[in-house]
Amino acid sequence: MSTTGLAPRVTQKSIFLAWLPLAAMWIFMAVEQPGIAAIIARMPEVKKQLAIFGVVFSFSLIIESPIIQMLSAGAALGTDRSNYKKLLHSMHLMGFVLTLIHVLVGVTPLFDFLILKVIGMPGDFLADSRTAFLFMSPFTASVGYRRLWQGVLIRQGQSRVIPAVMLTRLLTSACVLLLGMFFRFLPGAAVGSLALTLGVIVGALGSYAFVRRELPRMRRGEGDFSYVSLFHFYFPLALTSFIDLAARPILSVGVARAARPIESLAIWPVVMGFMFLFNSFAKSYQEIVITLSDKPGGQRELKRFALRMGLSVFISFQLVVFTPLRDLWFRYVSGLDAELMELLPMSVLFASFVPAIFSSISYNRGVLITSKRTGLVSLGVFINFISMVTFMFTLLLVPGITGATLAAASFFGAMAVEAVFLVWKRSRG
Repeated sequence: MSTTGLAPRVTQKSIFLAWLPLAAMWIFMAVEQPGIAAIIARMPEVKKQLAIFGVVFSFSLIIESPIIQMLSAGAALGTDRSNYKKLLHSMHLMGFVLTLIHVLVGVTPLFDFLILKVIGMPGDFLADSRTAFLFMSPFTASVGYRRLWQGVLIRQGQSRVIPAVMLTRLLTSACVLLLGMFFRFLPGAAVGSLALTLGVIVGALGSYAFVRRELPRMRRGEGDFSYVSLFHFYFPLALTSFIDLAARPILSVGVARAARPIESLAIWPVVMGFMFLFNSFAKSYQEIVITLSDKPGGQRELKRFALRMGLSVFISFQLVVFTPLRDLWFRYVSGLDAELMELLPMSVLFASFVPAIFSSISYNRGVLITSKRTGLVSLGVFINFISMVTFMFTLLLVPGITGATLAAASFFGAMAVEAVFLVWKRSRG
């Protein structure tokens, strides 16, 4: 490998070797949710418990959203001990506040209002929903610490250890799920929440064990970030995650008002789950861009890799959804019947472009975060949100459009608009 001074030049091979462990991490996370649902589906009161877990998990993700970007923050700023301590102190504060919010929501009448009035679930769902939600109280802080420590590991060139941590997390979750399925000591949704939370806690502890080995090797110094500058760097990223997670349920509004709403509401989560599996390859790329874009040859090689990755996931998506593999996945693995399969072609056509577009978004977000222009990242997500709502209500004017097609087209259009905006802003320097 050629070098420039003491810094190794970035190559396609070095990018691939750094990216592969993170891709594995995201794929592990992509299969975790279907695994939990599969176990809950084999326990009593299937529809009730699956519905409860879906709602509880959605609420927990919204509370968690401010700390999701700790992975990018750790990768961008975990360069020395001073910056690391500031990030850790900030994580302590956010973890405490968000956990307190989670508990207060769960034990006050606000939770009753959210479940019974906002969501409109039956009254007999309330007790099990509260139990499952409170079991997830440690979830937010555990995810935050895990992502911070994994971001630092990525910055220190130790991304190869992350799949081992994720595997330990999945094994923990699997053990709890199997025990819950066989011994039925809790309702299905509560078992799913407990398994997810304990798995994340084990993942955080494993990440910390590896970070402790790296701390003596991190350079000392005063760091290049104060707490004020850290806030200005991180707040737009936190806002990005909040908008992203809070905006997606709005698509259900359009789905419910388009043609064949019940069938579309049933099929859209399946299409989203399949799309997320392919998006995992691009989602894992942002942190690689953050850590390598300032190295010799970095941005040029990273851009080439993003283009190749986008093309690869697009072709792979097509091979599944437009060949007999479509029936294998959607009919036999996902369990869609013939009536629901009729709604697939147009929705998966639009969805097939999203992973490729996300490859571009991930690259451009990474470059902007590296240059500390995080406000543009959150602005891009806000533009995505406005575009999605605009496309959704515009497509409702198309006679006969199904909800599944409307959702996929709106999602695709919004992602494309964000990608164009980020390319424009990044290219302007």
